[in-house]
Amino acid sequence: MWKTRLKEYGQKGLPMGLRLFLLLTLFLSSIILGVLLILFTAGIFKSVLLIHKPVLEGELNHITDSVSKSFGKLSVQAVELAEELSLSIEQNINKYGGSISNLQEYPELLEYLLNEELDMLMGALEKSRASGAFIILDATVNPNLPGAENSRSCIYLKNMEPNIINEMSANVRYYTGPMTIARNNEIHVLPQWQMEMDATSFPYFEKVITTSRKQKLPLSRLYKWSE
Repeated sequence: MWKTRLKEYGQKGLPMGLRLFLLLTLFLSSIILGVLLILFTAGIFKSVLLIHKPVLEGELNHITDSVSKSFGKLSVQAVELAEELSLSIEQNINKYGGSISNLQEYPELLEYLLNEELDMLMGALEKSRASGAFIILDATVNPNLPGAENSRSCIYLKNMEPNIINEMSANVRYYTGPMTIARNNEIHVLPQWQMEMDATSFPYFEKVITTSRKQKLPLSRLYKWSE
C-alpha cells in the first residue's frame, strides 16, 4: 500500500499540507541559524559569560568553603565521639574485670558493651546530621565460625534523611548489630541487616587498628589522611 502512495506522490507531487509544513520548518530553521550567527559574531555569548563568570566563581568558592567547614566540624565531632566511646567502653568492661586490650576473651560482653553505647551513638548521629555512625569492636561473638577472622562486632546506624531540619525526627535505621538491641530499642531494621561487620568491607580498618596498637599517642593525635 505504501508503495502505491509513493507512486502517487511521484506522479501528483506532495500534498499541499506537507509542503507548507516543510516550508515553515525550513523558514524557522533559517531564522534561528541567522540569529545564532549574529549573536556569535557580535560576541553576545562571550560577554554574558564574562559577566556571569565572577558570580559563578564566587558561588563555587562559597560552596567549597561551606563543604570544607562541614567536613571539619564533622571530623572534630567524630574525634570527640571516639574519645567518649573509648572511655565508656573501657569503664564498662573494667566492671567485669576485663580489659580492652584482650576484648576477644569476653565474647559474652560484646552485646552488652554495644548496647551501653547506643544512646551516645544515636545522639551523635542526630547532632552531626551525618548519613551514618558506627562502633566497631575488635572482636567477634563466635571466633569458631567460618570467616570469623574478618567478622567484627558492630553497631551501624544509618540516617536516611541526614538533611532534615528537625533533628528529633531523624529517620534512623539499624544496618548492623545484634538484633536484640534493635528490637529492645524499637529501631527499624534495614533489609540489608547484618549481625556483624565484615572487616574486608572496610579496607582501612586493619591498618587503623594496627597503627593504634603500635602508637602510644592518644586518639586525638592519630589521624588518617586521604588523597
